[in-house]
Amino acid sequence: MKLNNTLAGFHLGIGLFYLCALIFVTLFTFLEKSWRTDIVSVVFYIIFIVIIALHFKAYVEVKKGSNLGRILTRILGTILLFGFPIGTLLGWLILSYANEDSWQTKI
Repeated sequence: MKLNNTLAGFHLGIGLFYLCALIFVTLFTFLEKSWRTDIVSVVFYIIFIVIIALHFKAYVEVKKGSNLGRILTRILGTILLFGFPIGTLLGWLILSYANEDSWQTKI
């Protein structure tokens, strides 16, 4: 049963956008021959990969209508609020779909 289709679409779209951005940044650094393995670069890639993985996990769990999906949605929506102006709008939309009235669960 497919639940919360709009919210799942947000998570899938944002996760794919972040994945494309990560691939672009990686290719750009290789082409510019400015690849660095200092601690800042490693932490940047780790954070990016964790956020991508959380969005894809949230996508799967939101489709199921599970409580974990709702928790991940609220966490990721709150993090997105800090990305003014587009992240704020996306975070607000995600949080509005994760409220009590809009959330769909299996019965």
